[in-house]
Amino acid sequence: MIIIENLHKSYNETEVLKGLNLKVIKGEIYGFIGKNGAGKTTTLNILAGISAFNDGKCFINSIEIKKGSQDYFGICGFLPEEPKFYNYMTGFEYLSLMGKILGQTKQETKQRNEELLKTVGLIDAKKKKIRAYSRGMRQRLGLAVAMYHKPKVLLLDEPSSSLDPVGRQDMVEILLSLKKQGVTIMLSTHILSDIENICDRVGVLSDGKMALEGKLNDILRDYANPGYDIYLKEQANNKDLEIIKTLPFVKNISVEEKKLMIEAFEPEKNINALYSALSKFEVSALSTSIRKANLDEVFKKVAKV
Repeated sequence: MIIIENLHKSYNETEVLKGLNLKVIKGEIYGFIGKNGAGKTTTLNILAGISAFNDGKCFINSIEIKKGSQDYFGICGFLPEEPKFYNYMTGFEYLSLMGKILGQTKQETKQRNEELLKTVGLIDAKKKKIRAYSRGMRQRLGLAVAMYHKPKVLLLDEPSSSLDPVGRQDMVEILLSLKKQGVTIMLSTHILSDIENICDRVGVLSDGKMALEGKLNDILRDYANPGYDIYLKEQANNKDLEIIKTLPFVKNISVEEKKLMIEAFEPEKNINALYSALSKFEVSALSTSIRKANLDEVFKKVAKV
């Protein structure tokens, strides 16, 4: 659905994108992550037709993005990190402007406005001037604008950055609902827990190139370090460490004073075998916790944070 090939983009003498390759599959939610300044927003702006690029190719729904071309605009919706509006309008009036641009009848516009304002949680603020909207409310309205023409592809730049926990959960539910409707979503965010909750595949951008891309489950399996954190009454002796090392599911052991950090395959599945091993320790274990694989760990490792 979205393909980027050898994409280069420079601002004056600074090269931001240095041969980026990326693929977003139809119907998936794709998480696009990277450090500040890695080029995420630049990439989304290029895909949205806002920014030009120096070299490479970009396709959305098999349509190539070229300078001056608007062939793909109708299938694409874009939510920038800080959406801009006519602040003297109400939320309802601004959406009505979208309906007018699309050539809808007044009845069609009213129906679509009401539907979207309910979806994004702004129905009670539809008559409120946008200048009085909080940043989170403006992001909600921006999502409604991006969704207005029922696009096949949504490009979202930090859609949850100004939302409270309830708003973030609302956003997750909206995106999952859109996915069920067949919408392809490319999502950039620093909230990695949201990526873990909803994304099918993930791309990690580092220094203008794709450092890692793949299915989320595969990435967590191959790059994260799930296992156990064990706190002992005293520092473990060599005999105790040897007991752990003989366990077939243990990959690596790190010792930090009275704490054992164990990397392991399928830690949840093998927890009882670990307890059995700990019962043979000469040093008593005070607590044991499972350390699950998480994207934050992968991000720090791959993006070299």
